[in-house]
Amino acid sequence: MQAPAQRSAPPLLWMIAVTSLILNLALVGAIAYGIYTGIGIGRTFAGTAANQLAAFSDSTFSTTVRVQHTINIDTSVPFEYADTISIDQVVPIKTTVAVAQEFPIIGILKFDVPIDTSVPISISVPIRIERKVPISLSVPIDFEVPVAVKLADTPVKPQIDAVVETLRALEK
Repeated sequence: MQAPAQRSAPPLLWMIAVTSLILNLALVGAIAYGIYTGIGIGRTFAGTAANQLAAFSDSTFSTTVRVQHTINIDTSVPFEYADTISIDQVVPIKTTVAVAQEFPIIGILKFDVPIDTSVPISISVPIRIERKVPISLSVPIDFEVPVAVKLADTPVKPQIDAVVETLRALEK
C-alpha cells in the first residue's frame, strides 16, 4: 500500500507568491538603478534625507518626568546612654514626733520630741540606658523633573553622522 501523497499549496497561492517576488525584485532594482545612475530621484532623496538627518542630530528632546512615589521606612535605631547622676545635698529635717512610753511607776507618758537636724546625702548613681527605638513611617514623594537630552551629547550622534556622510556621498 502506498503512503498518501502530500498536498501542495493551492495554485492561486503559488501565483500570488511568485507575483510578489517578481514585484519586489523589480522595485529593488528600480531603487538601486535610480540611486546609482543619474536619474536624480535617488540623489535628491539622499540629499534631502541627509539634510533632515543632520538637523535631527542637532535637536533636543525635552520632557517633564513626574515622580510620584511613597517610601516606606520601617526600622529600629539603637539608642545607648550612660551617665552618672551625683547627689550631694543636705536635707533639713524639722518635725515633732509624738512618743508614748510606759514607765514602771508612773504608767504611760505621752510627750512630743522636737527634731531639728540636717542629714547630709552624698551619693553617685550610675545610669545606663540601652534601647532600640522603632521607627515606622511613610514618606510621600511628589515632584516633577524637567529632562532635556541633546542628541549631539549622546553616543548616537557618531552613528547619525556616519549615515549622513554616506547619504551625502550618494547625493554626488
